[in-house]
Amino acid sequence: MASSTDLPTSPKDLLIASHDVLVLIFKLFIPPVAAVDAPENWFARDGRKQLLNLALTCKAFVDPALECLWYRLESLGPLFKLHPGLRTVGDSYVGVSYVRSIPHPVAYIAHPVPFSFSAGSIDSQNSSKYHQYASRARTVYFHDRPANQTAASIRYQIAFAGYSWLGQQLQGRPLLPGLRSIHFAECPADSIHLGLLPFMLSPSVETVEFGSLFLSSPAFHSYALPLVCDELPSLTEIILHDDGNSSQISQDTWGTLGGMSTRLQSLTLRFPNTSVLQPDTLYQLAKQLPNLTSLTLDVHTPSHRESRETRSQVLPSLRILHLVNRSETGLCRCYPCFLLEKATSITFCLLDSVKDDDAFSQSLDTLSTLKALRRVDIEGSSSAIARASVRPFLQRLQLDEFHLQKVRGFLRTGDEDDWKMQSLLDAVSSNSNNGRLRHLTFPISDEISNHDPWGYAVIINWPSLSFLLYVAQRVQGLEHLSLSLDSSAQGRNEDTVSTMIQNWTNPSGSSSTIRYLDIAEKRVSNFTPNEYRNIARFLDLIFPNLISVKIIEPSQSSTNWDEHWQLIEEHRQILKSLRLYQGGRR
Repeated sequence: MASSTDLPTSPKDLLIASHDVLVLIFKLFIPPVAAVDAPENWFARDGRKQLLNLALTCKAFVDPALECLWYRLESLGPLFKLHPGLRTVGDSYVGVSYVRSIPHPVAYIAHPVPFSFSAGSIDSQNSSKYHQYASRARTVYFHDRPANQTAASIRYQIAFAGYSWLGQQLQGRPLLPGLRSIHFAECPADSIHLGLLPFMLSPSVETVEFGSLFLSSPAFHSYALPLVCDELPSLTEIILHDDGNSSQISQDTWGTLGGMSTRLQSLTLRFPNTSVLQPDTLYQLAKQLPNLTSLTLDVHTPSHRESRETRSQVLPSLRILHLVNRSETGLCRCYPCFLLEKATSITFCLLDSVKDDDAFSQSLDTLSTLKALRRVDIEGSSSAIARASVRPFLQRLQLDEFHLQKVRGFLRTGDEDDWKMQSLLDAVSSNSNNGRLRHLTFPISDEISNHDPWGYAVIINWPSLSFLLYVAQRVQGLEHLSLSLDSSAQGRNEDTVSTMIQNWTNPSGSSSTIRYLDIAEKRVSNFTPNEYRNIARFLDLIFPNLISVKIIEPSQSSTNWDEHWQLIEEHRQILKSLRLYQGGRR
């Protein structure tokens, strides 16, 4: 029995001795999944390198860091490399102990599959490392390589001989016994990944995702979906999506999903460009899923035909309902009333610009009656929007979040300043529930210029830092703000950062509730050393509760301001720490 002197006592020792706490911290380094059309990997490499470095730091970090490093796999290749019974032949993994020589190099390149093999045991004595890391995997993503990927970067695949070997050796056991979620992203249903599906059926799997090309094959409807629904006892979440126009969902699919009535708790259906529903499909499906708590829908009927189903005695357990609207500024008639009245968030996807100030008026009449609605997003990468058309969302609705980040920008009207956004903040203040809005995002555009009707370039007047002062003074309750601004621009009254600091006349300090600030920097001139200090001091003065400042880099930005704002943020954090320390000593 360990003596009391052997037990950790200091906070540092307690932290290092806690495996669960270290895992929670190290999970922050697990890289996010990148976009489907990312040029190289699905996963950022920096996060994996950091986890590897953590594992090499000290003995206490080894197990938590490796658990996070193997938590999410984009391929089974790294795992197969650990098993002595699996060999690589060209671009394929097979269960072999020897491979006959290839008759001709050209034939090998075209068909990288072994000609003969002899298999070992998957449970051999020297395979302990393979089993150790196989048990750590919790999420796996399957996807085919992009068409423009070079031959040198082809991911290793398991050959058909390897499938036979795995099937023989596993004998019904799951390949990854601790797996929690399976994701088939850009995989055709006839790809080699479909053969891996039976090996992934661990009793611990809770989430399955099928995307894009996988849904276009009869094998999905008749084999893949019924297999996961029948063979995964812990399955509670299903995600089906296709952003293209290739999927034709069989009516049998809705019956298969409805057959999971007692288990399914979360369902996502996203088919923005394909009509996959009949008018009564959603009601027939909803009444079979009494335990569903979360539902995301971007599905539509042919020609957006109206559903006449109005009964509401369905989905009694539903807590989260996100609807994607694709009828421009009107509400899509594809969603029946019993769903609309349960909506907690709605996204308007625009194809055209919104010029009419009253464009959303009919939609707002309906949305204002929805008691559960907490969030509204308006999106449209090529759509500009009249500022007056979105002001009623902030005036009439009792929202927690309102997001305009994914629209191109605000329309210019007459001689009015393009980015004169104070009126939107005034709308928040005038709302009787102005303390409820927590997260507000303005358009983050790649554009720095526009054109007037005669074709002449018009430089957009981005908000200056004085706009942040307006936020601090006028809006209470707001915690997260995202916007584009020009930190070098002067304010409406030719205010600069220095003059705003000098004119600050609130001895008791700001009462602003802003905690997170996301900025897309639009300045053209370089920072001066004095600006770093002044901006940091200004932010600490007006936002005393600020936790972090994050720079947003638009995809087409020619200048990277990230390092400059990192210096500002470091100095602001020092000022905040000093202020809190001095305040605690009084």
